[in-house]
Amino acid sequence: MTPRVTTVTSEPESKSTSSTRTMFWRCGWLTNTLMPSFERLTCAANNVHQANEDRARLLDVQESQLVEMAEGLYGPRKPMKVTNEANEALHREAEKNALSWEDWTRELEQQLSLKWEQREALLVRDKDSDLLVALRRHVEVLSRVQKDAKRVLGVRCREGHLRHDGLLSSLREELRTLKRNHQEEILLSVQEALRAALGDLSFRESANVVCGSCPILEKEKQDLREALQEWERSLMEEVQRRQGMERVWEEEHRRLLESEETTRELQESIQTEQNRYEQTLLSEQGRRQDLEQLVQEQFITLTQERTQSGEDPSPWTRDQLERERHANEEVLYQVEEAHTCLETEKLKLWDQEATSWNWTEWG
Repeated sequence: MTPRVTTVTSEPESKSTSSTRTMFWRCGWLTNTLMPSFERLTCAANNVHQANEDRARLLDVQESQLVEMAEGLYGPRKPMKVTNEANEALHREAEKNALSWEDWTRELEQQLSLKWEQREALLVRDKDSDLLVALRRHVEVLSRVQKDAKRVLGVRCREGHLRHDGLLSSLREELRTLKRNHQEEILLSVQEALRAALGDLSFRESANVVCGSCPILEKEKQDLREALQEWERSLMEEVQRRQGMERVWEEEHRRLLESEETTRELQESIQTEQNRYEQTLLSEQGRRQDLEQLVQEQFITLTQERTQSGEDPSPWTRDQLERERHANEEVLYQVEEAHTCLETEKLKLWDQEATSWNWTEWG
């Protein structure tokens, strides 16, 4: 009996424990789930309350302002003295503003003039440096061209003297004819002399057989030997003279080739310098046009600004722009003068070369 009672009492206790645990778990779940929503609702309610308070405060302020404005409009008017003081205060404020505006305008003009002077100084300095470099290069090129021209003219003069003497114009044909004809003539004459000498010797020997040692025959032999030696010596001298003329011709031909190569290089260098100076002139003209356009645009802008501000354009600015334009024209004139000098030097060089060629051809 006892064990049975124990079993019956323990079963309801386990069921109550499980139900209690289930209830606590559900309460915890509800708490965890509903607490954030409750907090959010509380924050929203606080925000709405704060907004209502702010709105009420703003309405109170606006209402007080409207009341003050109404009192000012419909209340008793202030005396005329207060109005005059207000007008005087406004007038003083307007004068103060006008003075401050004039000071600001004057300061702006000073800043603009300072910037313009600095920019003009930079432009003038850059242009002066470019002109100095261009003039230095021009002087170097002219000196080099003059040296080359003197050397070429010297070569042309030597060629003219040689052609005037008749050594260079007909040297090749003369050498060929001497080489072909003179050797043949000398060899033929030597052969004829040898044949004649041999014939005389054979005749003299045959005669010597008859007459023995004749002094006349010995003299003839000696004369023939001397004539043969003289012919051989003249032949050697002619060969040496021909070799010397060949060497002279080769040397002059080499000099002629060198002078032609030098002339061609000089013409190429002159053409290159001419192209470079033309490009420099074009670039200077372009820079001048750009500078004039920039100055014109800045002058128009400054004039418009001063016109809008109610002031006349300063004649000092016009004078400054005119001086700058004259300075730019002077720089361009110097560049054109340098180009003209280069063209004159080239024409002189070409005239001298043409004169030397004509003189040598005439010689």
